[in-house]
Amino acid sequence: MWTPNPDKTLSTAERGVHAVAERYAYDKHNARHGENPYCQY
Repeated sequence: MWTPNPDKTLSTAERGVHAVAERYAYDKHNARHGENPYCQY
């Protein structure tokens, strides 16, 4: 009988969330690039 592994499920979900967040931040940074000379990202 298959039982879900909470640790693996959580880590996989977190990786997915981080991947989306990183892509969003990357796109947002590129869209605003040059507007803020003090941008640290």
